Amino acid sequence: MTGKVAEGPGAVTYEVVARKVDVGTEAEAAEAVADAADAEGRVPAVAHLEYTHRGGPALTEGSEVHDAAAVFADGQRGGILVGAPDDVPGCEDPYAVESWKQGESHVFCETYLVPADATSVEVHWSQEDGEPWVWKFPRR
Repeated sequence: MTGKVAEGPGAVTYEVVARKVDVGTEAEAAEAVADAADAEGRVPAVAHLEYTHRGGPALTEGSEVHDAAAVFADGQRGGILVGAPDDVPGCEDPYAVESWKQGESHVFCETYLVPADATSVEVHWSQEDGEPWVWKFPRR
């Protein structure tokens, strides 16, 4: 799916694909928050989204494309995990991408806390003022 995002040098068209969601354990959630009680009954869900620059100006200092991503569980938005580890394998730091030209792809990840008993996890992404695109990942 493709969508436009207003970036510093102008509108950029991106192809967006949610590749996978890694769901962790309640113990990992408890370790990731300041107060373990805040994570009770919840697990971290790390969404891996691949963004490919398909049109528009080259970027020279970061991108806003990842700001429109969110993780849902059983139809309810999860809670963003502030201070989530930034060294997740296969994930890039969106603020470290200083040059992004047409045809290049990057994988950015979003980490949310979702209910441990959720039966499905969804990744949502939308362009400005647009309806979200939804990718569903069943829990095993």
